[in-house]
Amino acid sequence: MRNIFTLLIYLSGSSLQAQTSPESFSERVHWYFNLSEYDSVIQYYERTSVNEKDADSLAVALNLIAKCYYYLGQNGVSISTYLKILQNPPRDPAILAKVHCTYSEVLIETAQYELASSQLSHAERILSGIDRSDLVALMLNNRGVLCLRTSRHTEALGHLNSALQMVQANKESESKLLLLILNNMGIVYYDIGKYQDALIVFQNVLTIDSSYHIKKDLAVDYLNIASVYCQLNDKPNGIAFYQKAKQAYVDIKDSAGLSFVLGNLSTIFIEMKKYSLAEESLKEALQIAQRTGDRLGETEWLYSLVMLDYEKGNYSNCFDALEDVARRFLELKNFAQYGQTLIEMAKCKKKLNDYKKSEKLLLLAFENYKSNDLRNELWRAQSNLAEVYELQKRDREADSLFRESIKGIEDSRDDLSTELRTYFMESDRLDAYRSYALFLIRKNKKEQAFDIFEKAKARNLSDILRAGDHMTTSHTSIADSGLLIEYFLQEEQSYAFVKSSKNLKIIPVGKKEIIDRLIIDYLTQIKQKRKDRNSFLKLSNKLYKEVMEPLAEEWKSASHITIIPDGRLFYLPFESLFDGEGFVAEKFEWVYAPSASIALASSVPKSDKNTTDRISVFSPSQIKNSMDHSLRLAELNYAALEVDNIKKIFRDRANICSDNHLTGQAISDSVLASSSIIHFAAHGINNTEKPELSAIVLSEPDDANEGLLTAHEIQKMQLSGKLVVLSACETSVGQLLQGEGMLGLTRAFMIAGASAVVASLWKVYDESTAEFMRTFYEKKVALKLSNSKALQQAKIAMIKNELWNDPAFWAPFVLWGTSN
Repeated sequence: MRNIFTLLIYLSGSSLQAQTSPESFSERVHWYFNLSEYDSVIQYYERTSVNEKDADSLAVALNLIAKCYYYLGQNGVSISTYLKILQNPPRDPAILAKVHCTYSEVLIETAQYELASSQLSHAERILSGIDRSDLVALMLNNRGVLCLRTSRHTEALGHLNSALQMVQANKESESKLLLLILNNMGIVYYDIGKYQDALIVFQNVLTIDSSYHIKKDLAVDYLNIASVYCQLNDKPNGIAFYQKAKQAYVDIKDSAGLSFVLGNLSTIFIEMKKYSLAEESLKEALQIAQRTGDRLGETEWLYSLVMLDYEKGNYSNCFDALEDVARRFLELKNFAQYGQTLIEMAKCKKKLNDYKKSEKLLLLAFENYKSNDLRNELWRAQSNLAEVYELQKRDREADSLFRESIKGIEDSRDDLSTELRTYFMESDRLDAYRSYALFLIRKNKKEQAFDIFEKAKARNLSDILRAGDHMTTSHTSIADSGLLIEYFLQEEQSYAFVKSSKNLKIIPVGKKEIIDRLIIDYLTQIKQKRKDRNSFLKLSNKLYKEVMEPLAEEWKSASHITIIPDGRLFYLPFESLFDGEGFVAEKFEWVYAPSASIALASSVPKSDKNTTDRISVFSPSQIKNSMDHSLRLAELNYAALEVDNIKKIFRDRANICSDNHLTGQAISDSVLASSSIIHFAAHGINNTEKPELSAIVLSEPDDANEGLLTAHEIQKMQLSGKLVVLSACETSVGQLLQGEGMLGLTRAFMIAGASAVVASLWKVYDESTAEFMRTFYEKKVALKLSNSKALQQAKIAMIKNELWNDPAFWAPFVLWGTSN
């Protein structure tokens, strides 16, 4: 998304009026500024002796000059100019209030949030004594932006809504302020995953901007709308609006904006595997960089083009082109990218079976990182060199280098904050662990392979939960009747680590590409309650044969299976697979965990034990769409029945919280301490872009409460040892992060201490969910079953019921954590 205040830059000239030739210093500054000639403003200011005698006029002019510095990216000079104004403040309170407001914009941009808040407080005090609703609206807008930047989205929307109402009530307000507020509201909606609302707001901004015909404004509007469409997975519309933005930037000859659009288009085309279109976009971006003399940009676009060719398998051509790219990066003294280019050259030679040349290039990359103080990058060369040594049958050297590369990554990780560690194992670093694990599998070192693979599985979550030493996972015991299966999906050959009470085995399973394609087709069918049953069972059995049948010999004596998914397997309810005779839900209890370390940290019970004490149920009464325009939620017609059923089962051990004024604070109170089960019967919101904003809808939103319990808030709760049941849509999914697993509501509850979470993999049906939950609790309470056994029995009961036997009704709910 564009910078929060970018629209103000573009709209400065939206309401131009004819002006006569300026006379005074302040008049000339205004004249240049209204023409959006910010460089001219600065040049005039820096070469002119300021002789403005009126302090107010001087303050107005300097305020515009400070804004120009800010718009041109010279934030330090902008701040100095604001301080100069405040040393000799204007007498007019309205001018002074505006200075405080605009000064806050620069402070927000430079992350000086406390100082920005102070400036806005000064402005608010001044404005309380004068009648300037336009400036009050500007102040509220900036407060909204400040809240947005500090992740206080509910407050941000509150301030922006107040600003919007104020501007709409004042017919004399400038349209640019209205557009600024609307734009910021769109960004908030985008930020919290309400993409439909963001789209509506940005389309309104586009409609207003269209009346002014200012193409630089329209270009940014097109970009915003394109970004939203892409988040909604509507790539055709996303591409269409990127193309409109592209044409607008061509018309106004804005090379930077055009390059940005072309880069986004190439990324979309690559995702769609439309490589020729991606190549066209990259070549056009390259021409712009060449035309404008941007050497670094030119080299980076060349690199992207070559790597696109690499995806096509043209390794010989790639190597020759990469040689030129490497030389360019070295001339630019961009040693990090130079080293990466050497590694890509080595990969080309490895693909061409020239291992000696590949080795030389990787040793050169290693020396480049070492001599240029890029020690945190050494592992890149080491891991790739280890792979080459293995191909040369130099196993001892390969093993040593793999160990060194992993140690280098671990040392870098130790220096990071907990938040940054979540994303640390993405892409190349994860590949280093997986490559070493594959090496160990090929050398039949099962325990070592399992432990190395585990070190890159949900590592940050495991650290937060203190789930034990990753290096000893292979030696942790497991219950006699239990089986732990951890999947390792790879393009050429996938594996399953199968751990029982007696041993650890590594068994080949289907290829990643085949499994991924089958899961996509399978999920499309299973979610539909009306499907061709024979066609579905055939597909289900096909997937079963890829991921489960190879392990059939291992589970003969098992009654309880713990699944550690990998990749798309996080979306798959294994118990819904058909083995040719029936659904495997009928044969085993199923539990899921993000990693073996987390699963094995909790012992699997050897016998069923009734841990049911009290249950707290949180369910809002009907949320009316007329009052909740931003969520557009369907009515939960059977939620009340679900709550009534639970109350009948638990009797006086049920605490029911069902109204339209539930808050996170109410859930955090003492009621949690007295309950062993926490049940939510509500709507769920899945935010794949910002998983910390995934939420459960608790109540009607109002000015003081957005009505959501977010994943970010959930993590702070104290839920030690509790079972959490999320009777809501898509609560088991979120953002799938390689190396860390699924980020979202389920993970948040685990961080809060929940021992187990029952959550859903897709949008569930209201009536069938009420029936499923009734059956689950009846089995758990009446028969005193464990979580996993009660869930299994509930699914079997649904399978045997002709009304509910379709997997769309019973398969979405899975158990994460521990069975007890």
